[in-house]
Amino acid sequence: MLSLNDVKKIFNLFQVNGIVTKSIVYGEGHINNTYLVTINHKGKQSDYILQLINDKIFHPVSKLMENYVSVTQFCRKEIIKRKGDPHRETINVIFTKNHKSYAKYQGRYCRLLEFIKDTKKCAILAAAKVIFLVTKVSPLRSDSWLNKIPLQQYIL
Repeated sequence: MLSLNDVKKIFNLFQVNGIVTKSIVYGEGHINNTYLVTINHKGKQSDYILQLINDKIFHPVSKLMENYVSVTQFCRKEIIKRKGDPHRETINVIFTKNHKSYAKYQGRYCRLLEFIKDTKKCAILAAAKVIFLVTKVSPLRSDSWLNKIPLQQYIL
């Protein structure tokens, strides 16, 4: 488990302004260790998800994050095209000060994501094929753009 001091040091690696005020373990941590982190910037509180990536399962992390960013940026563009809310409808990766999608801290790989308020977390693991079939049968909000995600390209 990360100390608050460690979380603050990791946050300093990313393009985020503010002071870390709180960090709690978030979720069950089946694969990655996940934290809900609250920051204060000029009197405004914001929440983020900090994940320690399990590089024994997701190897190489560079390829994982390349795929992760590719898919989420594709979704973001499609959501904006249909005038949706990209801060609520897809994952938004926060980049490091070195413009990378992940950082390394004390030998551990970390990623930082915007927290999406008023959502439910889910601890179900699913294969890419299942996700692919679900989007074909029942796309979210009946949007056919989900069918355009080239999942075959992103399977490690």
